Amino acid sequence: MSWKKLLSLNPIEFIDQQLAICKGELPKGLRGSLYRNTVSTKKRRNGYPGHLFDGDGVVLKIEFKEGRAIATYKFVQSEGFINEQQRDEYIYAGLGRTYSGNFLTKIFNSFSFKNPANTSVLPLRNGELLALWEGGLPTNIKKNNLSTIGLTNGNSLQNSDTFSAHPKIDPKSGMIYNVGLTHGMNQMVNVYEMNQSGQILRRNSTQVNGRRFMLHDFILAGDYLIAIMYSQFVTDFHKILLGRKSLGQDVLNDESQGIQVFVFDKSKNLQLIANKINYLKFNVWHYSNGYVDQSGNVVSQAITYPNYELYESFFIENLLKNGLIDSKSSYDRLIINPLTGEILQKQQILNDYLEFPVVHDDDVGQKQKFTYAVIQQKKDDWFNGIIRIDEENPQNSQRRYYQQEQYLTEALFVQDKNKQKGEGWLIFIIFDGTVDKSFVEIVDALSLQSVCLLQLPQLIAPSFHGRFEYEQ
Repeated sequence: MSWKKLLSLNPIEFIDQQLAICKGELPKGLRGSLYRNTVSTKKRRNGYPGHLFDGDGVVLKIEFKEGRAIATYKFVQSEGFINEQQRDEYIYAGLGRTYSGNFLTKIFNSFSFKNPANTSVLPLRNGELLALWEGGLPTNIKKNNLSTIGLTNGNSLQNSDTFSAHPKIDPKSGMIYNVGLTHGMNQMVNVYEMNQSGQILRRNSTQVNGRRFMLHDFILAGDYLIAIMYSQFVTDFHKILLGRKSLGQDVLNDESQGIQVFVFDKSKNLQLIANKINYLKFNVWHYSNGYVDQSGNVVSQAITYPNYELYESFFIENLLKNGLIDSKSSYDRLIINPLTGEILQKQQILNDYLEFPVVHDDDVGQKQKFTYAVIQQKKDDWFNGIIRIDEENPQNSQRRYYQQEQYLTEALFVQDKNKQKGEGWLIFIIFDGTVDKSFVEIVDALSLQSVCLLQLPQLIAPSFHGRFEYEQ
C-alpha cells in the first residue's frame, strides 16, 4: 500500500514545467488543459489535518499544445492555509480536528472551519477557475498561472451558503447547475443556475427535513435537478461545542429519518416540484449521470454504499494504519418519479468495487452509452484499474488493471474533436509506488490501451476530481 506515502507528502510547487514523455507520444488531436484539485495532508508540528477531506487544496494544471505538455502545480492560497503555513500547525476545526488552542479558545471557535478548496475545479470562460469545496464558497483562481484571487459569491451567494464540488454543465444550453446547503436552525437545500462566467442567474431554496449533514452530488436529468439527502445526526453535540470531539468523529447515519428527495424543474424557474421521504437504506457519493426515460421517470446510475463506514475510514490515522476498509460499493441504477420524488427502484448493474464515474460531456443529463470509472482489484487497497461500463450490456464492460503498487486517480474522458463521438482518451494521474514517482497517462478510450505516459516533476498529492477544458 505504497499510496500511504502520499498522505504525509509535502507537495512542492512548480511552474510551467514541460513534462518528459516516457512512453508513446502525445496525440495530435489533444488540445486543451487538464485541471485537478489535489489534497495536501502533510504533517505539521501538531500532526495531520485529521481527515482526508480537511487537507489543503493544491491545483495541478497540464496544458496540452503544440505537441507539448506544460504543467503548473500550486497551493490554493486560502486564508486558512496562509495562517497555518506561517505557524506550521493546523489551527482550524474540521471533520478530523478540533480548533487548536486552550479550552476557552476551543469553545469560542468550535465551528471555525477552514475552507480548503480541495475537492474539484470548474474552469470559467473569463480566464478564471473555481476551486471547490462543498462546505463553503468557491475560491477564485487565475487559470493562466493558478494564482489565488479569493473567495467568490457569484453575485448572489451568502457567506452561510455552500456550493457543491459537483457542478454540471447542460450541453444544450451551456448553463452550469449546482446545489448546496445553508446550515442553521432552518437548514436549506439550494439550487443554482450559473453562466459560463461564474455569475449566478437564478437560485431557489427549500427547507430540509431533520438534520442532514452533507450534500455531495446531485442528478441532472433533462429539465430536472434532483438532490437526494441522507440523514445523519450528531450524538454528542455538547462535546463538539466544548472542543472535545471533532464534527467528523460524531456523525452517524439516522436511517429512521429516511432519504429525502428534492426535485427542481429548471424549465420552470428552478421551481420545487417534489419533496418526499423514501425509507430505503443506502448512501451515494457520486452519480454518473441521469436522463428521462420514455415513461417520464428519471433514470440515474450511482455508486451506492450500504452505510457510512467509508467516510469514517478517511481519517488520516485510520488510512495510515488500516488502509481503505472493505467499502462494499455497488454500481446501481435508480429509477425516480420526478413528479412525486419517489424512488421506484434500485437495481444493481455491477458489483465491482469502483468509484468516480464520468461520462462524455455531451451526454450530461441524457442517456449515455458508456460510463468510465476507476476500479479496485483488492478491496482494502486504492484504485488500480479503469473500467468502461457498457450501460446497455453491462456484462460487456471492459476492464484494465495496473501492476501492484500502481494507483490511479479519477479518469477524465476527453473527446478527439477530429473523430466521431466517443473516440478520444482517458487521462489520469498515476502514482507508481515501485519507483515513487507520479505520472500522467493517456489511454485510448475504446481499447483502454496506453497512448502516452508523461512523468511529473514531483510527487502529486491524492486527488478526488478534475476537469478538462478544450482549447477555445
